[in-house]
Amino acid sequence: MSKKIAIFIRSLHKGGAEKQSILLAKTLSDFYKTFLIIFFNEGGFIQLARKHNVNLIPLEGNFLKKVYKLYNFLRKENIHALFNYLPINNVIGTIIGKLAGVHLIYGGIWTTEIKSSKLKMNLQKYLCNLFSTKIISNSYKSKEIYAKYGFKKDKIIVIHNCIENNLYPFPKKNRNYVAILSVARFTEQKDFFTAINSFNCLFKSWPSYKGKIFFHIVGYGPLKWQIIKYISDLDLSESIKVFNINKDVDPFFKKADIYLSTSIYEGMPNSIMEAMSFGLPIVATDAGDTSYLVKDGYNGYVCPIGDHKQLAEKLKLLIDNYELRRKMSEYSFNYLYKNFSMENFATRYRKLIEADEK
Repeated sequence: MSKKIAIFIRSLHKGGAEKQSILLAKTLSDFYKTFLIIFFNEGGFIQLARKHNVNLIPLEGNFLKKVYKLYNFLRKENIHALFNYLPINNVIGTIIGKLAGVHLIYGGIWTTEIKSSKLKMNLQKYLCNLFSTKIISNSYKSKEIYAKYGFKKDKIIVIHNCIENNLYPFPKKNRNYVAILSVARFTEQKDFFTAINSFNCLFKSWPSYKGKIFFHIVGYGPLKWQIIKYISDLDLSESIKVFNINKDVDPFFKKADIYLSTSIYEGMPNSIMEAMSFGLPIVATDAGDTSYLVKDGYNGYVCPIGDHKQLAEKLKLLIDNYELRRKMSEYSFNYLYKNFSMENFATRYRKLIEADEK
């Protein structure tokens, strides 16, 4: 426990990178003295960090004071390794970490879409290529995209996200209806319109499904009313319900029989991992590293992005066959914990640190 590790992220607003930063702090704290530094002391995941007894270090004051406090903290605590999450942290953390004498500095890539300005991206690229020990990507797709942009490919190391241990997969009984679930932000990335089109296709081809098949869309975001209107325009309001929730979604996972993901792009999709932790068979589009989670024909099906007809066909296979759902449910749960457990996550990061010390 002699070495000290710091993880630096913008805030703890609810998101995939934010949750993974907390889980990394939790897992590494068993082996090192670990701190989670946040640039803005805000976000719905602050309670999650406290629940896991994470050493939370919020930076207070204006921008310059925050940067100075970060420098003092890294230097005073003699931080051995610093993991930066997201663009602002890549820039600030790399510069301040270098000035503070941090031995190992890791950049972080957590998306497959480059949204930042060219100036910010080029600054990240320059700093990470020049000063980072390694650059951590949570998906091979992200690595491919950022390498094309000019980030040094041999510096980018892929470590997939992990999932918190869920001890019970909640096996479903063979009921007289089937509940299908999607949990995501209501944004263009998640392409709920393709999901809705797949159900429209199902009900048009097999009208008897009405009253027996239900689709729950759970999340929050700017496209909420467009999604609700689209459902209404297709006369599907009795079968498709939208729930505006940004809190505990576990009850929806427990009641679902099938999980549907129709994303256009992803890194490593956390919502699919959560669905697998509840033992759900998956029907998903081939976005990001989805195929590393969903083995086609084994624990679900992977379809081309935007192909609502194929999504409908794969959903029908699972809707009509309870025994297939049951088997894929078991495969989902077991495959997830064999390959994406918190223990595996910690081991990958520990090996990375140990290898880079040599």
